[in-house]
Amino acid sequence: MIGIDPARLEFFNLSAAQGPRWAEICTEFTKKISAMGPSPIWFALRKNKKSTENEKQAAQGAGGGTTVFTGEGVETI
Repeated sequence: MIGIDPARLEFFNLSAAQGPRWAEICTEFTKKISAMGPSPIWFALRKNKKSTENEKQAAQGAGGGTTVFTGEGVETI
């Protein structure tokens, strides 16, 4: 329904006493996901970010833009 490949999602029910098993599951899942390559969702977000950056550059080039003070510094949008 939301476009996540079922192979990229797993659920486990473990107790707090199963720390070593948790580490094992994480290691196995990381290897599995790494072998699958980047998520299509990652590509979509990256594409969206690039188009947003292009829109910001176009606004700046046209003399427009608003200066915004963010927690990370100053940004012109």
